[in-house]
Amino acid sequence: MTAPNDPYSRLVRLLIGPLEVDFALVSPEVTIAELELDSLAAEEFVLLAAEEFGTDDTAPYDLAGVPLAELAARLAGAAPGDETGADLADAPSPSGLARVSG
Repeated sequence: MTAPNDPYSRLVRLLIGPLEVDFALVSPEVTIAELELDSLAAEEFVLLAAEEFGTDDTAPYDLAGVPLAELAARLAGAAPGDETGADLADAPSPSGLARVSG
C-alpha cells in the first residue's frame, strides 16, 4: 500500500481527479501513452504534473513512455535543486504525447 503523499499517489490523484481518467485503467505499470489521453488532456497533464512536482514543463513529455510508478519517482526526484534526482535524459523516448506548440 502506498502512502497518500508518495509520488505515485500524487500522480494518480492528478489523473483521476482533474483529468477524469478511469481509476480502473491506472496501475503502476501503465504508461501515460497507454492511457491514450486526447491532446488537450495530455497538455493539461503535463502542466499539472510539472506544477505538482516542481519540475520544468518538459519533464512529463520526456517520460511519457515510462510506467507511472517510475514516472512519479523520476518527477519527484527531478525537483529543482535536488542533486540526487533521476537523470531525465536516460528516459525512453515518449510514445504517446506530442509536444503542442502554443
